[in-house]
Amino acid sequence: MFTKATPFAKTGKLLVTLAVAATDPTGLATAGAGLEAYLHLHDTLSNQNPDLKHLAKDITNDLNAALKNPTFHRPKNADILLPQMIEAALPTAQDFTTANLDAEQIIALMIEKLTDPAHKNPDIITAFTSLFQPILNKITNDPRLTAALAPAIARKQLQTADAQTDLLQQILSNQQDASRGDLITLATKFNIPNAVDLSTDDLRKQLFLQAEQLSELQARVKLMEEKDPRYANLLGAARDALNAGNIKQARTLIRDARNTLREVDLIPALTRDAEFSELDARAALTENNAQEAYTILTACADSFAALDADTPLQLRLNFAIILFEHALRYGGNGLQLAAQMNRAVIDKITPKTHPEFWGNAQNNLANTLAQQGIRTSGAAGTDLLHHAVTACRDALTVYTKADHPVDWAMTQNNLAAALQEQGTRTGGAEGTALLHQAVTAYRDALSVYTKADHP
Repeated sequence: MFTKATPFAKTGKLLVTLAVAATDPTGLATAGAGLEAYLHLHDTLSNQNPDLKHLAKDITNDLNAALKNPTFHRPKNADILLPQMIEAALPTAQDFTTANLDAEQIIALMIEKLTDPAHKNPDIITAFTSLFQPILNKITNDPRLTAALAPAIARKQLQTADAQTDLLQQILSNQQDASRGDLITLATKFNIPNAVDLSTDDLRKQLFLQAEQLSELQARVKLMEEKDPRYANLLGAARDALNAGNIKQARTLIRDARNTLREVDLIPALTRDAEFSELDARAALTENNAQEAYTILTACADSFAALDADTPLQLRLNFAIILFEHALRYGGNGLQLAAQMNRAVIDKITPKTHPEFWGNAQNNLANTLAQQGIRTSGAAGTDLLHHAVTACRDALTVYTKADHPVDWAMTQNNLAAALQEQGTRTGGAEGTALLHQAVTAYRDALSVYTKADHP
């Protein structure tokens, strides 16, 4: 039992205040203010929003209860070290928005701030995580806080984008006051799956993701527009259509620009043609239509077959990454389609004729299958992880340490991750053996990924 809870008396209030400080119009949150200033800010914000005062009280009570009756292993000197660690690692207001209210990411940011060797001992880190992650989970999932912080998170997301549209501003500024019906209507407009079944908070989160996609797409259209003035009118109109939320019209204009390219150039500029195809595919992904994006990208790769045999392979490898990354961020069936795209490369070559392409495709396939496996329960997920491990080992037949040390290390790391997940799921002696193989693969990767050469 912890004998002293006094060092944490203000922690609950502080944690809530630091999160809410992201909404502070005075600029205190970004000024690196001290703890007492944050406590003063808490009183100010609590007067404006009584719910925050109640939340802070709830969190303080939960923290004190966890300290008095810990359910986790308490290593030696925990009574002394844990108060020091929370003082050294208190999250900033920006940490809450940067982590998008994800408790695990906030904990990771906190742990990065710990520099004292005594604070970095694995046992005390585990205790620190066990104590504070449930508290942060409660804070970050509390509707009183998410409602207050939603606009600040949206601003943080859009500050990193190259372009912002009137539509995005409308989404972000009106959501707080919008009714659930308005949110569902907006979600339906962007083909967000199962919008009616989502909670109000989840609807807001999905709309923020949609805003992120639209902003990225508009920035790409603008970049293409600046490359060649011949397409400025059509692509400018496409950006206006995106600005209005009319993705279908934007896609039509992108295709019109592509057709203009074919008419102007006697010999079609295939590279530019591929860029337009990628824009069209990304717009389809913004409509949550990964299958159509896959069809567009496959046709684009096939169009280069008359030029040479290798360019379609390289394009497929690149396009598979687009589908993979979109699926990781936004869900959908992009992982399955990315796997198909990589298999289309593998089926056309051999490790002898195209060793680097083959190794690249096998490694990317392994990553895709591993992510599918992680997201799939039961025997189907286990089977996907097994195939991921096989693909990694296939890649290693051409990515040798002698000839391709960095690619070899990367693949060893990917192999280790797949084995680790496989071993954790399997359990028993077989699972232990898989985890042993994972440790070996991680250590192999570290023989190349040294601190000196690849910090």
